[in-house]
Amino acid sequence: MAVLRKFHDLTFFIVTVAFAVLAGLLQIPTAYFLTALFAIGAAYIYVGFKQDTPRAVRMRRYVLRLGEEGLTYTDRLGRSISLRWDRLRRVVFARREAGNRHPDLDDYLEEFWSLVDVGDKRIEVPIDLDRGRALLSAFRARLPLFNAALAEQAIHCRDAGRWLCWERPAAPAQDEGLYPRADS
Repeated sequence: MAVLRKFHDLTFFIVTVAFAVLAGLLQIPTAYFLTALFAIGAAYIYVGFKQDTPRAVRMRRYVLRLGEEGLTYTDRLGRSISLRWDRLRRVVFARREAGNRHPDLDDYLEEFWSLVDVGDKRIEVPIDLDRGRALLSAFRARLPLFNAALAEQAIHCRDAGRWLCWERPAAPAQDEGLYPRADS
């Protein structure tokens, strides 16, 4: 990709110089020359951006819908998963190495909320500034005993890891038949 970038810069330089020489020979007024030069530069910047932007970055974004009953997450491939607030079992904030998915990108840490319901249906919702804050607010409002302080600490930490921010309390054990009765 670096070779393409250098070629792109070299062709921009050659086209600019050729255009300047042609404008001088044809005695084009300066205002027209600068306007045309601006248009050429904008086109080269756009083409350069398209070349430098990996396909994964240009893909459509995910959609997260929060409601009174639960949340619906639609991933970048268009698959939708819905979870109900009253069926959530665990909420974990996680940060892990994303790995090098494209030769021009360095390794980085990706952040996400991992949500698991009582039926072991799970989703991982990637974090961005807007949706991450909205989801955090929804957790605070709808999940009793959600550990907001731990969630904030995890969000501001820059290390990889997993932080259990909420877990559904275990149901009281049914002890009938487990112990002998005192009256027998």
